Amino acid sequence: MKKAIKFTLSLCIAMSLFSMTAFADFSAEFNEEKGGKFSITVNEPVDGEGYQIWVGNPGVSKDELADIYDDEDFMSSVRHVDFAMAKSADPITFEVDLSETEEYGTYAIRLIRSGIDIIENKYFKFRFIDGTLEDRAIEKFMGVESSEDLAEAVAEFSDESNEFIPKKDLSVLGDEDIVSSIGDEFVLVRDYKYPEGESFTTSADVVGCGEAAYAVSLLLGSYSADAAEKIEEYGSFISELIPQKKNAEATMKIVDATKKFIVDAKSLGEVLSKAKEYGAKANKETIEVFEKNKSKIKTFDDVEAVLKWSEVLGKLTSAGKRSEIEDIIEKNAEFLGVDTSENSHDGISLAKVAKRFDTNKAATLYGQDAFSKYYNSLAEEIAEEEEEKRDTGNSRKVSGGGGGALSSGKTIYPKTVEQVPINTDTEQQQDDASGLPFKDIDGCAWAHEYIRALYEKNIVKGVTEDTFEPDRPVTREEFVKMLVVAFVLQTDKNMIFDFKDVTIDVWSYPYIEAAYRGGIVRGKSADLFGRTDTITRQDAAVMISRIIGAESDEAPEFADAGSIAEYALAAVSGVSERGIILGDADGNFNPTAVTTRAQAATIIARAIEGGNAE
Repeated sequence: MKKAIKFTLSLCIAMSLFSMTAFADFSAEFNEEKGGKFSITVNEPVDGEGYQIWVGNPGVSKDELADIYDDEDFMSSVRHVDFAMAKSADPITFEVDLSETEEYGTYAIRLIRSGIDIIENKYFKFRFIDGTLEDRAIEKFMGVESSEDLAEAVAEFSDESNEFIPKKDLSVLGDEDIVSSIGDEFVLVRDYKYPEGESFTTSADVVGCGEAAYAVSLLLGSYSADAAEKIEEYGSFISELIPQKKNAEATMKIVDATKKFIVDAKSLGEVLSKAKEYGAKANKETIEVFEKNKSKIKTFDDVEAVLKWSEVLGKLTSAGKRSEIEDIIEKNAEFLGVDTSENSHDGISLAKVAKRFDTNKAATLYGQDAFSKYYNSLAEEIAEEEEEKRDTGNSRKVSGGGGGALSSGKTIYPKTVEQVPINTDTEQQQDDASGLPFKDIDGCAWAHEYIRALYEKNIVKGVTEDTFEPDRPVTREEFVKMLVVAFVLQTDKNMIFDFKDVTIDVWSYPYIEAAYRGGIVRGKSADLFGRTDTITRQDAAVMISRIIGAESDEAPEFADAGSIAEYALAAVSGVSERGIILGDADGNFNPTAVTTRAQAATIIARAIEGGNAE
């Protein structure tokens, strides 16, 4: 029932006779309360001016309140009127209570300022919401189980008088065709984001869920560039499951092969998360391997297995260097089902197997049985060939002493300096998984076989009985000693050896002298060797290259090749081609970085073996 209207249209018409001279905007504040109450305060009224408010009926717009011309329009459109005459500059407050009507909806409000030669208006909007509306709406949307349920809930709670979701915020839920087709996806996304005991809290949550449901429906449908854009646009609510645009095509191929396993919220998260993870890492070869092996996906548990095999075999298929193949197999040895230690294959190293590995065959090696069979066959083939060479006397000779041998075919000069045994504790109990007595090398499993090779030949020892300190930087004099003990060098008596920091009383004197006279090392200047400085990666490359003759005219293939010193370019190129010193995961050589003890052992062990040189 409408409240009594205090003023008739005659007052309105009278006000309209005033001229519309522009004045400065008057100040008024709208204060909304719960339960159908609100107030409007005119902050600085002008003495003698009149101020009144008109509250329209639910659904009457601002434009309709602004265009009332007669009593009939006024009576049908306006629910509440109030008027006050300003007698001072004290604020005027109009308070309105609609709670007794229980007519919920949106109310347009007109605040009128009238005076001599002026009439001005301000407009406000008030939504009178049923106190139970939010709870009812959330319960309705949490109960959706089909597209029909979703369409019904959207229609009910975006209605003008029952508006939980404002029409301007509906997004994809405002499209009847979309709503009629995403019910199942709405349930999957809702239950993924809000597991048992949790629920929507605002209309924005409901809209976000609807948008995500649309994105998921596109993910599970046919791929297209247009679909990819829409998935990216509407997938923010579940961004952790939505592929980046650059990876969308690879992800879609994975989703297409695995979408049959999406049956509930948990499987939705697992399938899309795996697809996004592997899609981001996939290259052309990875996807090709996946396409060849996706028929092996029979159960949900098979999904990640096929994806992992596709990733590893795809990397092997695209590997361009022996060192890359070696690194991939070493890092994934347990997964691939192979033992890369030399002891398990008659002394045949992973490096030798990797050198013969056929990358074109990689895509066919799905499963541990297939991969290990191929790997073992290569190791056995190499072992047989080496055994045949030994039997016919064609094997390359191993130099004596404590220094090991060089397998590159380069002639080694006779030693001219006494090789002091570096590790005299060869009978020590070796109970570490690496076959070494050191407790601190778990973090460098990649270097175990190399450290062990030098340890067993008395080329390196521990810092203490049970510590190796693999991450400690190596000095120039320490690296030179390792080289002299590992290789046999010739002395050129005619070369002048005169470094101020390498006097005869220095422990490293005989090693530096032998390496210098053998043409393996130079000083940092004419009279300074820099024996206690840490050795850089490029200087280590130069020394190794001079010993095994590994210089190359080809430019080094590293992202930071421009920062390699000119004197080291040929050496870096040569030792990297042979797989003796490799770059990092980003393709950088890091020429001025320090060389650690673990790295030094790896470099020298690979050089003794000759790298991957024929």
